[in-house]
Amino acid sequence: MDEASAADARFAQMAARIAGSGDRIEGEIVVTALPDLTEMIMPKLLDLMRANPGLRLRYMTDIRLYRLDTGEAHIAIRAGARPTEPDYIVQPL
Repeated sequence: MDEASAADARFAQMAARIAGSGDRIEGEIVVTALPDLTEMIMPKLLDLMRANPGLRLRYMTDIRLYRLDTGEAHIAIRAGARPTEPDYIVQPL
């Protein structure tokens, strides 16, 4: 129950931030990816940051799976089996 309450509070904070932002993307986003994907991903992330000066990006490369549900990362770019977590949004790259 404590974990659910904490997650609910984080979602409420995120929703409030999104509701007030309009078309802007602001704040910090943590992205994780496999090290071999950096050359492909980094140019796109730099374009995103140039288009959104209020965006702070933390890009972490590791083979370790960062936990999205606990806030270790907001976006994970991975290869392999589709995650089974019901609240993850999965899109092909």
